[in-house]
Order: sequence, then structure tokens, then C-alpha cells
Amino acid sequence: MVAINSGSGFNSGPGGGVYAASKFALRAFADALREEERPNGVRVSSVHPGRTDSDMQRTLTAKLGEEYDTAYFLAPEDVAAAVRLVVDLPERGTVETLSVRPTRRR
Repeated sequence: MVAINSGSGFNSGPGGGVYAASKFALRAFADALREEERPNGVRVSSVHPGRTDSDMQRTLTAKLGEEYDTAYFLAPEDVAAAVRLVVDLPERGTVETLSVRPTRRR
């Protein structure tokens, strides 16, 4: 099982408490499920992408009054590649938590 989370599953900031709370909760659920299912050989991973090119990020960027530049965002296919990495690991290993961030920052 792969839970697609967020960087907000690790950190919260002003105005983002409710969103971060939901992501912290998802991380806690995945952590608990992992330990419950580990004896059954079920792997549970949390993937925490940073800002990803999406309508949500376009809206947030506009609210901040910034120009939207995709150079500062992951592409959706980058997140898919991270998930593929998690899924393709041989069964004897588990990627428990994976944090993926854009290389460039403002």
C-alpha cells in the first residue's frame, strides 16, 4: 500500500494547520497500518512529495502574488516515478517513508 501524502505531513506553517493535520493523520495511519500488517508481509509506504505542478499550486502561487514557474515544482510524473521506485523494491525491503522535493526553491 502506498499512501500519497505531502511535505505538510512533516511540517506545518501559518494558515496551513488544517491541511497539515490531515497529512499528519495520514502519516500516522500509514505508520500504524505498516506495523499491523508487517507480520503478513504487507508493505506500507508513505510518499511525501513537495510542491507539484497542479491546480492547487497554481491557486496558492496566485494568492501569494507570485509568478507561476514550473521550474520550482515537481511534475506529476516525478511523483509517479517515486511511487514506482517504492513499488519496484524487492519484497524483502520496504521504503517506509520517502520525501521528494523540487530541486529548485524560491
